[in-house]
Amino acid sequence: MQAVLLGGSNSVLSHALSCGLEQQLEVANLALGATTCVQNLCEVVRNEERVRNAELIVTESNVNDVGCLKYFGRDIRFVENSIDLFYRELFRLNPNVVVLILPVKANPFETRDIIKCINERHLRNADLYGFMTLEIDKIFESNGPDEADLLMLDARHPIHSYMYHLGSNIGRYARENRRALADHRTVHSEQVRLSRSPLSFLRAEDFEHCKRTRKSNSRFSEDVILLEGDVSVPSEAIGRTLLGVLSWSDNFSCMRLSNGDEIFIKPFGDLYSFNEFVAQPVIKLGCLVGSFYGDMQDTTEESIHLTRRSAGELADEWEIGSGNLQFSAPVGLVGFLLTDGSVGGELLNRPLGRKDVSSLAPSPEPYRRTIDNYVKRKRLISVSNAVLNRIIDSAKVLAEHDVEEARKLLKVALQIDPNSSRGRAVAKIIKVKMASHTGVR
Repeated sequence: MQAVLLGGSNSVLSHALSCGLEQQLEVANLALGATTCVQNLCEVVRNEERVRNAELIVTESNVNDVGCLKYFGRDIRFVENSIDLFYRELFRLNPNVVVLILPVKANPFETRDIIKCINERHLRNADLYGFMTLEIDKIFESNGPDEADLLMLDARHPIHSYMYHLGSNIGRYARENRRALADHRTVHSEQVRLSRSPLSFLRAEDFEHCKRTRKSNSRFSEDVILLEGDVSVPSEAIGRTLLGVLSWSDNFSCMRLSNGDEIFIKPFGDLYSFNEFVAQPVIKLGCLVGSFYGDMQDTTEESIHLTRRSAGELADEWEIGSGNLQFSAPVGLVGFLLTDGSVGGELLNRPLGRKDVSSLAPSPEPYRRTIDNYVKRKRLISVSNAVLNRIIDSAKVLAEHDVEEARKLLKVALQIDPNSSRGRAVAKIIKVKMASHTGVR
């Protein structure tokens, strides 16, 4: 049974989501780390027939859609419009889509309100197009913040084992409902008129008079042109809007786009990567693209893989005297994601209603208990009684100023020694203070 996986690093990590899916289905994994729904959209455009013919599509991008606001500081409506465009194009080709809403830990840049807005936009589209949804974020939240922490590798990635079993459950569900999914695709093809897509991908081979090479690794293989000088953008791109750039350079590199009286300078990392073009210029006649050999401070916009802050840190690490990253390698260009800006007409007269398949999500409890038991048995933190008591006393003092942080600190102490009478006494004090703060009696 054929499936396509679209997403970011949660779909790339080994022994996690993709591996679980592959235990049940034949999976074409088109995911790429540190990318948003626009990269997913790019792969849908580049692999139209594969997406159209797949029996199931699994997609996750809410985590990185939230993150791109942090990196680029763009208007949230910009991201919401990108989400809408992605789902519209996906539905145009295939109705059998599972949308995963994965957990993101809030921080000062990625607030709960922003996370909620982005997640709701995904769910709104799923409701419009009748997609299946799995809200893992709500499942984790229902177990409380401490329990959710145990199930997260970091702010953006649930633990591998949980994601593995999630993927396996989705794959098993697809196999058990293969006939129903096939019937759904048949009805979809009869009811939905496949309007012309406004999107296209300009490949390396479309550029003339360029040095072309083939780059490959264990997952990807692409034709790449090295932008060693200025190159004319092919005529078929004129009048179309540049949404993103797929690149694969040998080192940190920077692209210069000379478009009429406008100049755009965009940096790339040294990995195979997709980067949204924030400015979204409309390509003009005579547009030239080449490599920029200057420093990071001269760029007109940043990339997820390379911000001005991260470039400065790299410069310090490499002991570059200026403290600023200098670009010396040519850009390895794979292609441009373009749109003509049209919508192409409505595909539906009314929302189809999403199907909640959250029952496929594994219960977090066995994973939580396993991790908790491991910590207790291994005693990962080994300290003397004197140090342990110092931690407990610090939690007691901290409770006078920040009871929530004091609770977290005390939790560390009680994981070291759950039977500490001193720790239990302070726990009672903190519990009373928390109750008074919340008005609970």
